[in-house]
Amino acid sequence: MLQNYSNKILSIVKKGQDSKRSEFLVGFLIVAGFFVSFYGSQFALFVIFQVARLAGLNLDAYNQNVTSAILAFILYILTALLFVYLLNRFVFKLKRSDVGLIGLPTWKDIGLAAVGFIVYMVLSAGLTSLAAALIPGFNATEDQNVGFANLNYTFEFVMAFFTLIILAPIAEEALFRGLLLGSLVKTLKPWISIIIVSLIFGYVHGSLNVGIDTFALSIILSVIRINTGTIWSGIVIHMSKNTIAFYLLFINPSFLTTLGG
Repeated sequence: MLQNYSNKILSIVKKGQDSKRSEFLVGFLIVAGFFVSFYGSQFALFVIFQVARLAGLNLDAYNQNVTSAILAFILYILTALLFVYLLNRFVFKLKRSDVGLIGLPTWKDIGLAAVGFIVYMVLSAGLTSLAAALIPGFNATEDQNVGFANLNYTFEFVMAFFTLIILAPIAEEALFRGLLLGSLVKTLKPWISIIIVSLIFGYVHGSLNVGIDTFALSIILSVIRINTGTIWSGIVIHMSKNTIAFYLLFINPSFLTTLGG
């Protein structure tokens, strides 16, 4: 039944009938496919956990930081695979360029990343200040749950480092600025696609202050992605941001409180 609906929508698009409506419908299919993939993957992991517990496997006995790293890896893989399947099955066949993985990183990508990171910091600070002024009770310093806590051993730091600084930036850029944005711009205007992707990216990061920051980040990463056709600069910016966060959270958490003496 879903296949029949999607085929009807896509046939309207190809014939150019009611273009505004058809663009909205295809965009809706893409966004719906993303949420089905994202939450469907989490539900699948939940079911696996419940089955494991019923089978007598005590997952709480394992190191929670290692478990978090493994779960993050599985979740990214499941979400990406399911989203690719849904796009190919119900919307259109994907190409490598749709993901933004074209060629290898260049010095231009690195240079754009440096500029983009500065612009992101300015935009994030501006939006956060605006939210603080307009939203009663807004907490700009609320901590983000990154899935890791109480790192005591070297292997825990290594697992957290790999997950937050290597895995997450690559996976999230491929998923959000690659698959999601690359699919939306095929049917919607670029600025609409950027707003949609950035709102979703901010939403999935939880708390309002973090959501505003990641919304600003996504705006910059999306603009660069559309103008360059690749996600390499976005990966570099994302890695840089997460490296700073990793340092402040796990290496020197007292740094911000000691600024200014």
